[in-house]
Amino acid sequence: MSESPFQRRGPRRIGRASDQVTPPGDDRGPRSAGPTGGSGGRGEDGEGGRGPLDRGPLFIGFLVVALAVAMVVLFVPPIALLDDDEAPVIGDAGSPFAEPDAVGDDGIVAVLRERLPSVPDNLQPMSPIYDLSIPEAVAGPFVLRVRLNSPTRDQRNLGAYTFRDGLWERLNPAILNLDGTSASVEVDQAPSNLAILRRLQFRDTVTGTLPAGSDLAAEAVNTLTIINPVGFVPADDGSLLVLGPVRAFPNDVTQAVYPVVMAEVGLSDTINTVIASDQLRQQHVNNILLMVQTGRFDGVDIDYQFISPALRDAFSSFVTELADQLHRDNRGISVHVPLPRVDASGFNEGAYDLSVLGAAADLIKLSPPRDQSIFRETLANSLPAILNRVPSEKVLLKLTPFSVVRSPSTTQLITQREALGLAATLSVREAGPVIAGSRVTLVGNSLFQDGGASGLGWDQFANAVSFVFPDTNGEFVTVWVENRFSIAFKLDLIADFELGGLALEDVSADPGHADLWNTVNNFLESGGVRLTLPNSELLVPVWETDAGELGGSGTAGWVVWTTPTQPGLYEVRLIVSDGDVRVGRGIDVRVEG
Repeated sequence: MSESPFQRRGPRRIGRASDQVTPPGDDRGPRSAGPTGGSGGRGEDGEGGRGPLDRGPLFIGFLVVALAVAMVVLFVPPIALLDDDEAPVIGDAGSPFAEPDAVGDDGIVAVLRERLPSVPDNLQPMSPIYDLSIPEAVAGPFVLRVRLNSPTRDQRNLGAYTFRDGLWERLNPAILNLDGTSASVEVDQAPSNLAILRRLQFRDTVTGTLPAGSDLAAEAVNTLTIINPVGFVPADDGSLLVLGPVRAFPNDVTQAVYPVVMAEVGLSDTINTVIASDQLRQQHVNNILLMVQTGRFDGVDIDYQFISPALRDAFSSFVTELADQLHRDNRGISVHVPLPRVDASGFNEGAYDLSVLGAAADLIKLSPPRDQSIFRETLANSLPAILNRVPSEKVLLKLTPFSVVRSPSTTQLITQREALGLAATLSVREAGPVIAGSRVTLVGNSLFQDGGASGLGWDQFANAVSFVFPDTNGEFVTVWVENRFSIAFKLDLIADFELGGLALEDVSADPGHADLWNTVNNFLESGGVRLTLPNSELLVPVWETDAGELGGSGTAGWVVWTTPTQPGLYEVRLIVSDGDVRVGRGIDVRVEG
């Protein structure tokens, strides 16, 4: 048997999660916090190095672009639903569209609403709003094209929005047509209403760390307020070592740039030696200032999270001196702080005097625990004391696009694709040759419930899709999959405590990352977040084979395969989903006569 990247070959399958489009989740209703300006609104090193897991599984998005799309074109009154871009323009002689309401050939109805719902002051209306009615028999995805209030050549921050439960919800970016008179959006499921809006600004601060040598995600350009390229580490003489050049950004990137100076656990002795020495500490301040000035950066991001508690005062002096010098030059500083612990001794800040750091720095980035089972509880216990020491508008919660793998010995970060690929590993349970016409058991190695695994499900304590399985030593491993559902619950925490914003841990253009941008943008634009759960049917694994028959439900992480009667090499496949995307793995099985 050999494992191969999954390829869809045959129709034989078992399981319920075979639909390409994610149905609506279990909606818990909108949550909001803060002003909206109107009634509308949105490793291996303990705590988490990246793991070297196999990147073989094939990513399967719910949006299948290759499918034929239903094209709907919406115009201001009189309204028209057209099949293509060559349809007659409204107002032209002989135009068949003379009414404000219209019915398309497929029974799709678009109705112009008389008044646009109130729009927050950080959004600008670019079109009217249309109520849509689409028959259930008409399947997506859809391309919706809307005539704008006036022509524009400015593509920046245009989005398609729907108004639901008192909140404006961003669907996807809206793309201008060639003459700038209309904008199009592609969606899996048609909304009940649609308008084109332009985002003018965010009320919250949004920073994003860009790993050295990585390209910035395209979506980050329209979301971040500060970009933090990782570029430098401290040397034992107080100087800076360059990890790699901080590359120039495209012309459309206008955000402030604060490069990261980082000392991870492997450099803890180095940075503690520097901070402990008055002379080396001052040299380090001077070298950081020189780097910022010669690079013409807007500030600096200090990520020193392994400072000895014995150096609490010295670290406070370092940050205060550096911040004072930067502020004199109209530049800024952000400082990463591990989340303080609330224990029997009280509120334990360790080396980080939050009152002093909060007064000196412009932004404090809180690093929450990687263990998702205690994420919310720990933050809820610590944040009140933190906000008594640091103004809430300065506090950013660090969030990550990575999924988390926790074993008894380590906590590891992996991508969403890698996490689901781990869930999709499969094998033949019986040892020995596989005989034609026999019955064998196929098991999901990480989902086999008779072997002690939990299967994929929603973890109500972690607020994330998760699965638990025993490793080769019999010790249990837990995987929490980060996606648009789980990130919403973290954003809700930011809203509940009215923090100043968020710090995204990795904003590189890695296709394996969870796509969190729409969820984050909706939250930033509306001041609230919609909490939904993934459709439980989509969490059921799907089994497929080239030939033979599959029996059983497959829900417990195994199926019985009646092998084909003809000897040969056959592929069997396991497809899993977190309710957001699907990933499959396949293995080739030699069937003998």
